[in-house]
Amino acid sequence: MVAMVPFDWQAHDTYFIVAHLHYVLIGGMVFPLFAAIYYWTPLVSRRPLSERLGRWIFWLMFAGMHLAFLPMHLTGLMGMPRRVYTYLPDWGWQATNQLSTAGAYLFGFAVLLWIVDMARNFRPFGATNAGNVYGGPGLEWLPNDLYSVRSIPVVKSLYPLWDQPNLARDVEAGRYFLPDNPTGGRETIVTSTMNAEPQFLLRMPKPSGWHVWAAIFTAGFFLLLTIQAYVASAICGVLAVYTLVQWCWLLDKPMDQAPVDIGGGVMAPSYASGPRSHGWWATVITLIVGGMVALLAGFSYVFLWSGRPDLWIAPPDDSWR
Repeated sequence: MVAMVPFDWQAHDTYFIVAHLHYVLIGGMVFPLFAAIYYWTPLVSRRPLSERLGRWIFWLMFAGMHLAFLPMHLTGLMGMPRRVYTYLPDWGWQATNQLSTAGAYLFGFAVLLWIVDMARNFRPFGATNAGNVYGGPGLEWLPNDLYSVRSIPVVKSLYPLWDQPNLARDVEAGRYFLPDNPTGGRETIVTSTMNAEPQFLLRMPKPSGWHVWAAIFTAGFFLLLTIQAYVASAICGVLAVYTLVQWCWLLDKPMDQAPVDIGGGVMAPSYASGPRSHGWWATVITLIVGGMVALLAGFSYVFLWSGRPDLWIAPPDDSWR
C-alpha cells in the first residue's frame, strides 16, 4: 500500500502509518502469541488456562484492536503526523483519537484479564502437566517424562494423534524406537541423509543452568558498555565466556561407543567422533568461515594499499604533537 508513491506521498509520516503498522504487528504476531500461550500452556502447567476467560480475552482484544487502530487510518488521512501526541482543538481529530483511546483501554483490559488468568491457573514445575486438553494432533502431546518420551514413534501422517488412535498408548508402552532410553538420558537417532538409515545414537545434554547464565552475562556485557561501566562489563564478558565453555563442554562429552538396541533389534553406536559427528562438521565449517574472513580482510588491505599507497605510509615520530 505505502509502496505506491502517490499514496505514500499523502500517508507518509502520518497516523495512517501507525495504524497500518500495528494492524500487521498485532494481527500477525500478538494474536498468534496469545493463542499459542493458551494452546501450549497445558504442556508446562498442571492446570490449563481458563477457556471461558480466554474467549473474553480474545473478543476484547479483537474489538480493542479495531477500535484503537481503525480510526487512526482516518486520523492520518486527515493530516495528523505520527510521533506527535497533542493537537489543537479545532483540527477535527478529537473524535477519532477518542475512539482510539477507548480501544487502547479495551485492549489493556484484555491483557489485564490474561494476567489474572495466568495468576490463577499457571502452575509450572510440577511432576505432571494438564496434558492434551484440546485434543491436538501433534507429537508434542505424546506422553513424556522429564527427559524424553518412552519411545520415538513411526509417523504416517501430518496429524498422527488423530490418524493413529493407538499411537500414544504404543509410545508409552515402548513399542517404537529408543524404548525407555537405552543410555538413561536424553537421546535421538542420527540417520543417513539419503535413506534415513540409523547411523548412531546422539546423546543430548540434560537440563542445565549454564546456558541461562551465559545469556545473562552476555546481555550484561553489552548493556554495561552502553553506560561505560567498563570494569563490570569486562567481568561479565569473562563470565559469559566461562559459562559458554562450561555449557559447550557438556554438549559432546566422550562416552562409551558400545552399540545399544535402539528398537526392533537394530543396534547402533552410542557415540560417534570424526566426520560422522555433528561437532566435527561444525568445527570444520567454522574454520572455513574464519579462513574466508581472514582472506577477505587480507584482500581488502592489498586492494586499498595498491590503489592509494600514499595513505598507508607510517606517520613521522612527532605526529602526536
